[in-house]
Amino acid sequence: MKLLYSTLLLCGVQMLASTSVHACDICGCAAGSTQTGLLALTQKHIVGARWYSQAYRSRPHGSGYGALEHFQTAELWGRWQINRRLQLSGIVPLRYNQRTIDDGTHQNINGLGDASLWGHVSVLPFSKSRVWQHYLLVGTGASLPTGATNRTSAEGEAFHANVQPGTGNVHALFSALYLFKYRSVGVLLEGAHQRLAVGLNEYRFGNRTTRSARVFWTKSIKNTVWVPHLNAQHEKARKDYDGSSYLSESGGEAWFAGAGLDVFVGKMTLSASTQIPVHSALAQGFVTPRPRLQVGVAYALGRTRKMQPVTIPTPIPTQDFAH
Repeated sequence: MKLLYSTLLLCGVQMLASTSVHACDICGCAAGSTQTGLLALTQKHIVGARWYSQAYRSRPHGSGYGALEHFQTAELWGRWQINRRLQLSGIVPLRYNQRTIDDGTHQNINGLGDASLWGHVSVLPFSKSRVWQHYLLVGTGASLPTGATNRTSAEGEAFHANVQPGTGNVHALFSALYLFKYRSVGVLLEGAHQRLAVGLNEYRFGNRTTRSARVFWTKSIKNTVWVPHLNAQHEKARKDYDGSSYLSESGGEAWFAGAGLDVFVGKMTLSASTQIPVHSALAQGFVTPRPRLQVGVAYALGRTRKMQPVTIPTPIPTQDFAH
């Protein structure tokens, strides 16, 4: 889906022989996210891990049952800063999904998801002012079909393509990020788009777009920098294609609002955020999103060097970040 946040939409449910609606028919969890995050602004080599948790409630449709679905993703990621303007990054997701159907049935699908590779370049020059700063970063990349697409239930029945850990397809990824900061207050705007590039699998997820806005404050306390923020996010997905027709009860859009906190200590960054749904129109109204949660940790590699003050968040020297 991804304007950025890493909101990742996770997936893992079995398609039943009934006409029940699944959250994955909307979110396309295996297709993943195209968001990059605030750490794309730093000029350091970075390694990190992130964990996302989301839930959806699907109500009965036709003769089927409703269900509560939990989708979780653990990501390992890294970023190599080639020079001041160019950076390359990679993400490897692990999917953990659970579905509890109203008839008491429990279903689980876990496994490696589709890995992605990114390239980003800074377009606007760094601002040298200590009062105001702005920055523009654009990027493109691809998600690769590294996740399994042939998982089956204990009875040997194949899970639907929507709930497999991988998509079996190659997707093109695009993103743009703009930051404006005045003294200790800043605004981050981000957008991301994911679309099918090479259709290797019969089932094809609809194109996905994410837009987000974040307002943040910076506060330096001794050798630690605290960055609380408020955010709003819009996600939209086109309908999926199952090889013969578009699925009417797939795709949709949703609005979320939330808050979070980033803490920078030396080369270490700790982050946590949560979002609640404000408005949704998913699967013709048969699916309702629940609150979501994200936590992460990142570590900057190499020797610490003086950073441009606009490269926030960091890890960067406290005196640069807190101005």
